[in-house]
Amino acid sequence: MSDIQTDFGRRIAHYRKSTGKSQVDFARDVGVSRSYLANVETGANEPSFNFLASVVASTSLSADWVITGVGDMSRGQSIACSALIDPASLVDDLGKIVATAERLRSILLSKTVC
Repeated sequence: MSDIQTDFGRRIAHYRKSTGKSQVDFARDVGVSRSYLANVETGANEPSFNFLASVVASTSLSADWVITGVGDMSRGQSIACSALIDPASLVDDLGKIVATAERLRSILLSKTVC
């Protein structure tokens, strides 16, 4: 398990707990099993793109914050405004963010630690 996975999982768990939701409820909201969510939260599973897309689409979380921990946790809009988001555009943007995160991960993993 990588630090990136563990940090991602901690951010998801932090958000879930801040909403007062159980793993069962949050997993149902984002369309995964409770065990998958638990494994993501602990860093045992690498989160899939579909999971990330579902989390961002189902919550007010910023994709940047979920992936990197940088920036505001919230997209700055209420869930009621989520109808204004073009799903195709969101998926395209998430794809770009994930690709960037994967490139950064590759660069970081390729660096030799002295």
